[in-house]
Amino acid sequence: MLGLMLFLCTSAVQGELFCTKRTEFLTGTCGDTISLPCSFSWEGLPFTNFELVWQTRRPGATLVVHHEDTRNFTNLHQSGRFRNRTAVRDGWPQSRDITVTLSNITGIDRGAYTCEIFTLTPYSRKICAEIQLDVHTDPVGLGLGISMTATLGASVHLPCFSRPGCGGSSPSLQTSWRFLESGIALEAELVSSARPARDAAGSDRISLSENGTLNLRGLTATNAGTYSCHLAGQRKVAEILLDVIDPVKIRDTVIQLVAFILIPVVAFLFVAGLIIGRKKMYNRKRRELVPNLKVELTESREQEDLILPLSDKNVNSTWSSTSSEQPLIRVQKSEV
Repeated sequence: MLGLMLFLCTSAVQGELFCTKRTEFLTGTCGDTISLPCSFSWEGLPFTNFELVWQTRRPGATLVVHHEDTRNFTNLHQSGRFRNRTAVRDGWPQSRDITVTLSNITGIDRGAYTCEIFTLTPYSRKICAEIQLDVHTDPVGLGLGISMTATLGASVHLPCFSRPGCGGSSPSLQTSWRFLESGIALEAELVSSARPARDAAGSDRISLSENGTLNLRGLTATNAGTYSCHLAGQRKVAEILLDVIDPVKIRDTVIQLVAFILIPVVAFLFVAGLIIGRKKMYNRKRRELVPNLKVELTESREQEDLILPLSDKNVNSTWSSTSSEQPLIRVQKSEV
């Protein structure tokens, strides 16, 4: 009885742990990082001595996904499957947010996850979240209408999937590639990783990887065409148009194109330079002729002003001297 009274008194003094249990169904794909939400609340005096545990149930066992407390003990009992793949935000004892992030998920991560929060003084335990996680593990095809370019003699890798399948999926699907050129189909089908696909000539220039990627080596002009990837020989999941180019022809084409553009430009600049030069020469000669013409006109007018008829009786000539060296003749017309 005394212990019960002390427990009740301590609980009343410290506070109480609360959380609204949430149930969610989440879906992810291979390689994703997914967040499993969980939160709690505390009512009472300030208190930060908490412990959180994320767990997942598996047949015959319960695995610790993430474990952390305020005494800096982190993931002491974590399952090796989740090592270095989980994290909770810093400051969670104050924010009360204990959402865990799980990175690089695969098919084996499917299942139910529970979030629990504990307090030690007073002792309290709450399950605040139950999350059901599903992971899509089937591969996703690259798609249709994809174009790729490679050079003669090079190697190229044609992927069948934009996202490959991952652990926990169904057994690997049989993958085959078909090549179409002028109505002739060349099919390379994967049987096992130990048996590479070969082309019609029996060489190893064409091989198929376990992930469905078609590998072409020593490309020739005959390798240009349409390649299609099929699952189990039926459904087309990828179609790639491969163009094989010759660097020498590209270089010659570029030179011809540059010459085609450059020659008219140079010719235009040359003609424009001639026109501008002739115009400048014309303007310079014109500027030289105009001053000479003005001088001649001025001298002619001065001579006309100095020649006066001596027989004109209405003209009076007076002499005046403006300086001691040279007399000045001033001509005036008398008023009639």
